[in-house]
Parts: sequence; structure tokens; C-alpha cells
Amino acid sequence: MTNDSILDTFLAILCSQCNLSYLSAFFVTVLQRDKTWDAVSDWFNVQEPSTYSRPNLSSTTPILIPCHVHGSHWVAVVHRIINNSVHFYYANDLNHEETERSIKQLLGSYNRSFFPIDATWTKCESITYRPHSNECGPRTLMALTIMAIHPNPSSGILLPYMDSNLAQITRTWIASALLTGQVAIPSQHLQPATDLSSSRSIPCYLIPWSTVSPTNLSHSNPPHDANSSNKSKVRQDRNNRQRKISPVSTARTPP
Repeated sequence: MTNDSILDTFLAILCSQCNLSYLSAFFVTVLQRDKTWDAVSDWFNVQEPSTYSRPNLSSTTPILIPCHVHGSHWVAVVHRIINNSVHFYYANDLNHEETERSIKQLLGSYNRSFFPIDATWTKCESITYRPHSNECGPRTLMALTIMAIHPNPSSGILLPYMDSNLAQITRTWIASALLTGQVAIPSQHLQPATDLSSSRSIPCYLIPWSTVSPTNLSHSNPPHDANSSNKSKVRQDRNNRQRKISPVSTARTPP
């Protein structure tokens, strides 16, 4: 599972790059604990424009909200204003209905500017893969990204990215962003997956591997060496540098 510091770092890169805003990974935890908007109000700008780490509720800038639930799981919520109406987009790779109900109730209970009575709530469909490989953090970051930037968001926008290897693909995608300081934005032109059980790696387009230079993922290109054993070592070193990051959760105490 991805820890909160990795989520915050990735979201800071993404939001500064794409003119978005995000709320701290502690936002939902503190709201659940204190049960009052006063406890989280300092995370919003009131008289100043939105910044990537402090949204303004009067702005149309999308707000990305990573939600830590049950002490061990991440789900994604994005707040968007479309045609003067507030929309929430939600994704959970485990698809627990009770988790969705509790998050929706929590976010809708304390501030009508944030969650008006007539706000639209959309669950974005995704596939739960078994065995689950603690992939909720990487998949939450992918869902937050797509739900925030998609020009025509709907319940089906995550389905083209579904793949049985999605856990490893998204971990590699996140590692690339952390190493380079740049997020490879997912293509918005993928066709919906027609066979979700297929082994075809539809989400490979999250990172255009055929056009990514090795220097984007490492500090230097591997040297050329005619000796076959040295060539083998170079290939192994390059693979090691490009290997996925699979962080272990290190929960911190919220402020």
C-alpha cells in the first residue's frame, strides 16, 4: 500500500503541472475524527485564489481528495464544478458499497459550499483483481488523475485502463513521476476495453514506453561494451533502475 507521503508528493507534482488542487491525505481522517468543518477549514483558501495545495471553493479548479479508510485502504474522490454545478467522482478498486456510502455521507455532512444538496455523485467503475496486491494507493492516484483531467467525465472513464497487471503498471508510472518530477498524463483517447479478462496491456499507454528515453528514468545512458558478459550486466543494471517501486505503508499520526 502506498503511504501518505508518497501520495502527497505525487499529487503536488501532478497538481502544479496541471493547474489542479488537492487536499492532504489527512483531510478525511481529521474530518472523521473531529466531526466538524472547523478542523479542516485551514486547508482551504477563502480570500485568495486556489493553489495546488490549498483549494478555494469558489474556484472551478478540480480538487483531488485521497481518502484513507478503515486504517488500511485508499479510495479516490474528485470535486469538480461543471456548468456551474458541483460534481463528485468516486473510485474504489475494492468496490465496497458501504465504504462509498460512508465517504459520501461524511463529505456531505458539514459544509454546503463544498457539498451542496444538489451535488451530483458519480461512482467510476473499476475492476477488482484477485489476488489483490496492496494496489489501492497506486490505483487511487491513477483514478484521481483521470477523474480530474478527463474532459467528459462519466462512470465509465476508468474502464479503458483496466488490466490484470494494473498494479505493477501504476507503480512504475508513479515511480517515473517521483524520479523525473513529471507525470506522464494518461491518454484520453483509449477505446473502452471490450474484453476485460484479456491479457492485452491496455494501460501500457499510461507511459509511452516506445518514446521514453532511458535518461528519463535514470541519470545516464548505459555504456556500450563489446564484451557479451558486460552487455548482460548493463541490461541488468538498466532493468534494476527501471524496476517498479512497491512502497510499504508507514502510517503517520494525523495533525
